Amino acid sequence: MLDIFPAVQPHAPLVMFWHGGAWRYQSKDHFSYVAEPLVTAGVTAVLVGYDLHPDVTLRRMMAEACEAIVWVACNATLYGGDPTRITVCGHSAGAQLCGMALAHDFARDGLSRSPMRSALLISGSYDMEPHSRHERYLDMGLADGELVHDASPASNPPLDPAVRLVIAAGADETPGYLAQADSFWRKCLLRGHDARVLLSPSDHHFSVIERLGEPQHEMTRTLIDLARC
Repeated sequence: MLDIFPAVQPHAPLVMFWHGGAWRYQSKDHFSYVAEPLVTAGVTAVLVGYDLHPDVTLRRMMAEACEAIVWVACNATLYGGDPTRITVCGHSAGAQLCGMALAHDFARDGLSRSPMRSALLISGSYDMEPHSRHERYLDMGLADGELVHDASPASNPPLDPAVRLVIAAGADETPGYLAQADSFWRKCLLRGHDARVLLSPSDHHFSVIERLGEPQHEMTRTLIDLARC
């Protein structure tokens, strides 16, 4: 379930994008606007779809995220992309999936341990423990402490400290999301990552992702810079 928007230039860097939606809503089809500024800048955009709850479990969604990366790494050259320059980007639930993919050892899939070069994670849930106490998420099995641990990027940090990270959020997010961004950023710094926080002024959890459709917005420029490095 991938939509690929190839750049004109050969050997283009790639950005893979995962949408949000509380692991149960939305579709990659709603976010094609993310691709246009990337392609214009010479970056191939890959919008990743994934099965949603309740049709599949959270563990299955995380596995699908890794499977998508394996497929892109193995097939990027067919679309003019450079498989050695993969950047992952996700919003909300998509940021959690990206975070867990960064912790996956891809050597078991026949690739390098960490085929991603960089990541832009936007408004993510990096510690799933608060969700275990929210009635909205009880049907996802998050009362299971093992699942909470296994699905939390904060407990499963990025495997490769060479991966560059930008942890983004809207400046007007709820305190919980802002605290999660700050805490995860600090954990990554302690592991030696080139990591920073980017807050988008006046944006909340749902408006912040729309900025990726604006070529001159700082978040879009940041994503393009990450991809080009």
